[in-house]
Amino acid sequence: MTELLDKTGLEWEFVDAYDGSQIKVIDQKIYYNDVFTGWYHDSSVVLTDQIEQFARLHYRKYWNIPYISDVSVYIEDGGTVAWIGKGGIRQFSINANYFRRYMNMYEIGCALTHFEVMRAITEPTLVVGDNVYLVGNLEHILERAKWYDLLWDIVFLNIPGYGGNPGYIEPGTLATFSDEFDIHVYSHFSSTCSYIVKENLFTNVNTINLPLDDYFSRRVDLILLRVKEPVFMADYTGVSGESTIDLE
Repeated sequence: MTELLDKTGLEWEFVDAYDGSQIKVIDQKIYYNDVFTGWYHDSSVVLTDQIEQFARLHYRKYWNIPYISDVSVYIEDGGTVAWIGKGGIRQFSINANYFRRYMNMYEIGCALTHFEVMRAITEPTLVVGDNVYLVGNLEHILERAKWYDLLWDIVFLNIPGYGGNPGYIEPGTLATFSDEFDIHVYSHFSSTCSYIVKENLFTNVNTINLPLDDYFSRRVDLILLRVKEPVFMADYTGVSGESTIDLE
């Protein structure tokens, strides 16, 4: 990571992550190394917004309907069954447990780490995981982000998407405003391995109830952008701290 970051020409620093093995949740309180760190709520929440996204993708894929704006979700049978409605009429049901998140301690640790970084920054900042490698033109993307500074809150650099289809844009949003970015106002992003975030967005966040990418997706007040081509990708083949990346 030191070699990779030095090649970017940016000023950078490492941030110690929260170790999930040292986290405990007792009575909705998060303790790290036995020190109270924050609050955790709704460990059994059903992500109805993701069910709605799933339904829209279903209609688009199987019924050739590009967008359904009046999709609704009804949770029944103790929270295990989700009925999908269209135009107020129930259409089909799915297993709601596929969209239920019980956060493990490592997901809580990840969220704690990122929120701590975002609370501390005083200017737009690039945040990357410690297992990524550079595959695109970072300098060019950073310059484009500056040009459109007023039009985004977070820019994702690793093409996160939903349902294996990162190119899906919901109608009603500004789909393309430059050669580099597609804009999502309400979409699901999987993975937070690399993103640019503005300052002062998360200064008051002290409750964690979703993994970070799910949390971003539910913040419909944020303007989320993604790059069309990846700038960073995760190095999933690295083992025992030894990267397989050829920095040459």
